[in-house]
Amino acid sequence: EKNATDPLDGFQQYLDRLLADFGVPGAAVVVVGVDPGPRVFVSGVTAAGGNKLISSDTSFHIASMTKAFTAATAAVLVDEGVVEWDTPVREVIPEFELMDPVATQNATLRDCLAHRTGMGRNSIQGFNLAEDPSWWLPRLRHLEPEGGFRDRGIYSGVMVTVAGLMLERASETPWEQLVATRLFEPLGMHHTTVAPPQGDGKNFARPHLVIDGATVEIGLIVSTPDTFQSGLWSSADDMIRWMEFLLDGGHHGDRALVSPKSFSDMWTPQIVIRRGYNPRRTALDAYGFGWRIGTRNDTLELSHGGGGAGFTSHVLLMPARGLGITVLTNTALNPVPDLAGNWLLNRVFEIDAPDPREGAKRMVAQMAESRRAAHLQALEHGDSSVPPPLPISAYAGTYTDFVYGDVEVGTDETGITFSYHGIPLDVDHLRGNVFLFSSPLFDDLRSEFQVSPEGEVAAVKVPIGHNGALVVFRRQPAD
Repeated sequence: EKNATDPLDGFQQYLDRLLADFGVPGAAVVVVGVDPGPRVFVSGVTAAGGNKLISSDTSFHIASMTKAFTAATAAVLVDEGVVEWDTPVREVIPEFELMDPVATQNATLRDCLAHRTGMGRNSIQGFNLAEDPSWWLPRLRHLEPEGGFRDRGIYSGVMVTVAGLMLERASETPWEQLVATRLFEPLGMHHTTVAPPQGDGKNFARPHLVIDGATVEIGLIVSTPDTFQSGLWSSADDMIRWMEFLLDGGHHGDRALVSPKSFSDMWTPQIVIRRGYNPRRTALDAYGFGWRIGTRNDTLELSHGGGGAGFTSHVLLMPARGLGITVLTNTALNPVPDLAGNWLLNRVFEIDAPDPREGAKRMVAQMAESRRAAHLQALEHGDSSVPPPLPISAYAGTYTDFVYGDVEVGTDETGITFSYHGIPLDVDHLRGNVFLFSSPLFDDLRSEFQVSPEGEVAAVKVPIGHNGALVVFRRQPAD
């Protein structure tokens, strides 16, 4: 039903229903460009089972939506003459080295921001680490590319980190200071922070997972090596300011924070994303700097998702319509941002289309069932009649890979314990030296300890690499 006076009439009730359907404790939705002015819809609570309500200044982890802020900061520095889009990485970071020598020699700031170096996502290595983003630099040459240099768009968070490092070095200023002085402060984004808000007045949503149909709060996971590409937290109020700045072509009031040329560069397609990667089959599917670029209803659309550990968000802009939508939620891998955005767009464009909510519910249920079935199947391949060949205490220790970091193996009354970057995983013994490590944050990891000819545990092979590739974590000598 359409309402001639307010196309968004009924959205609050729809949002409330979405949260109930998908076990999401809280959400904040921002719409700009629909009369009578910017609108914020909030629903739910900051933590499951709690009573602190979501408000327009509640901070959420926006994860990969951070990339657009790094790109906009780069645009400002291009205007200032500090760096150019085509400045080679090695001109600023001489020690930069990828496995592909062609990419090493030729990669530029443009390539890093546009996901066209051939490098892949690489999202697990820096997970829950407290290292500086420069931690990545000596590890890059050990990461296998997923495609050819400038061949096609391959999403790569780690290369946006390289872009952030370029901005830091070229300006001799920390990235956090750059993004604050060039964007947050002039735009009045007082609730946007590099990490969860601190201090007495902190107001932020807690992270959640849906596990076996129940919504569970998890601990905060802050991956500082990935700060430049996924570290920001922001609120609905601040996203109004951000979207209005973008829809106004880089202006804030009478002041141009980004020149028209650099702003246009940011939203110009830099690399095509192959058709099969695009579920909506738009006429245009490409990536700019920090933005996915496509079309909807024959209108240019800029968008980006943000999937953090315990959070899901999405931002969408249609400049020709002056329309911006941001959806922030505090549960991982949930369809609320897509469904809420779909409802809003159908109302704005007056499209009478079926509500995909029931289909999304079936899909979520199917995914959960597939995960349960895969876990049970993995357990069925075990054989409890084949015990570990060594005493359980023999497996305890720290195991390390230079790129993937540490796993810790300990013991308790049930057997061995296992954690990756401080995140504990459930442990099931399958047979002999083979164990299944599992967690809602990871896929099931069927792993095997290696024993030396001398009968000592030397390593553990864990399928945590790209597409399940085995990573060999070698046991470190005890202190």
